[in-house]
Amino acid sequence: TTKNAPWEGLVQNDCGWWIDLTIEQLKSTLLEATSRNSADLKLMGEIGRLWVSEEFYWTVIANKMHAVYDWLLSRDTRPECVMID
Repeated sequence: TTKNAPWEGLVQNDCGWWIDLTIEQLKSTLLEATSRNSADLKLMGEIGRLWVSEEFYWTVIANKMHAVYDWLLSRDTRPECVMID
């Protein structure tokens, strides 16, 4: 995906590409992706599936929201998912 989306984890977890929104970058990334062997792509998919399950499953999101409400009600400290500038 492009850097216009918040998916830097694709690169951090080595399970995809996070590129600038340019034709040149898209072209080179597609060439790189299509030159990978199927075993590498399968591994990237497995890593991606694991990353998504750890970060984005509904139970994970619900637990984070619960922590936010606890913090807002002064029952706990600010959770990591709350960013304050």
